[in-house]
Amino acid sequence: MRRVLAAVAAVSLSACVPKLPPQPADAALNPPAQWLQAASNSHADLGVTLAEPQVWWAQLGDAQLNQYLELALRYNSDVNIAAARVQAALAQEAINRSVLMPSLSVGGSGSTGRSVNAFGVPTESASAQPVFQASYEVDVFGKNRHAWQAKKWQTAAAEAQQGATRLSVSTAVVRLYVQLAALQAQKQLLQNTLHARAQALKIAQDKARVGYSSQLELNQAQAEYAATQQQIPVNQKAIAQSQHALSTLIGTVPQALPTATSLQALRLPAVPVSMPATVLNQRPDIAAAAYALAATDEQLKSSRAQFLPTLQLSANSGVLLSSALHIDPVSIWSLGGSVLAPLFQGGRLTAQFEQATSARDEAAWQYRASVLKALQEVEDQLVAEQALRAQLAALHEQVRAVSSALQHANNRYHAGYAPYLEVLDAQRALYQLQVQEIQVNSEVLLSQVALYQALGGGWTGSKNVN
Repeated sequence: MRRVLAAVAAVSLSACVPKLPPQPADAALNPPAQWLQAASNSHADLGVTLAEPQVWWAQLGDAQLNQYLELALRYNSDVNIAAARVQAALAQEAINRSVLMPSLSVGGSGSTGRSVNAFGVPTESASAQPVFQASYEVDVFGKNRHAWQAKKWQTAAAEAQQGATRLSVSTAVVRLYVQLAALQAQKQLLQNTLHARAQALKIAQDKARVGYSSQLELNQAQAEYAATQQQIPVNQKAIAQSQHALSTLIGTVPQALPTATSLQALRLPAVPVSMPATVLNQRPDIAAAAYALAATDEQLKSSRAQFLPTLQLSANSGVLLSSALHIDPVSIWSLGGSVLAPLFQGGRLTAQFEQATSARDEAAWQYRASVLKALQEVEDQLVAEQALRAQLAALHEQVRAVSSALQHANNRYHAGYAPYLEVLDAQRALYQLQVQEIQVNSEVLLSQVALYQALGGGWTGSKNVN
């Protein structure tokens, strides 16, 4: 029956059925071989295989951070919303799959009544008719099958988006934790600096009291102490706000969290010299874009099949039971079939096909954009990590030089060869460099975290640089 119907339809409707248009040629993308193998047009192999989720943050070696990540991936609202969307996609996929199966139902009807016959004699009767019904749409041209395949790809895209959400949330937690560690390092620096300023202020007060120094030097020492002191509340506010943001990410009410580890103790493996060819295949956003493109291809095929006839089969079977009939129960049944071919739909089918084509083309461009974005992010982070490491090395040298200059300035001041202003200048320069050193140190770590995110969760089996 399928072959006969297909042959008839091919002859009678070939002029009405549109051809499947190819994907936009300009949307095709051939990224470098060392990065990613592009998905095939047939989508038999999308070129994207999501790896098992990697707990890359464990390489930082911080137990408190691991606990925060565990809480975030369990209680974070965005993570749970993404999981709910996957369940909804699975349910929609099951709905579309059910169309490929026969529809079976059972029911019945019954009645009872009293009437008067032609001789004026009242009679009572009762009847019942249980019925079993079956119907099945023969998916000759794959309309329902392609729609189901489209939902399967959409489910895969939802799962990939769930992975992207988990990666984004875990990266955000690590970022906040690193930033919190940097703020606490700045807090320690402020406390040490304030202690040094207090000692300098006491010396200035003692000298001014005995007339050994001018009021100018005392005022300068007082100003430096106050300038350092006023930065402490700013630092405390930043720490509290970071803790509140981290609390929200891990799914708890804003609160003061346990102190982060030392910034110096957080270390990620060095960036590998080269990446494996499929390293970007781990990126869930690329996987989601590839799956979405596959789904639109299937939806386009389903839309094309709307132009072709539909074959519907039906069957009924039941038993007639009646007290008015003085015979045994009568079995009843029926078999039927129908063929319905669209002739005129007011342009609806054509518009739906054009809409599906536009959605497929949009998905093709989205896939290209996802790959290009991934390539840019990886290259940007590689450059940033190298540049920040070079900046940090130069900054270390500068801190050593200014520390030595401060020591000489103190010696000259106490020996009476230099004014106190020379010491103040060296102290200010050293403090600013130490603050910058903490910031750049955290930026180096954050650039590595960003690289892990850009690579879809890091890398495995790569040779690291020394």
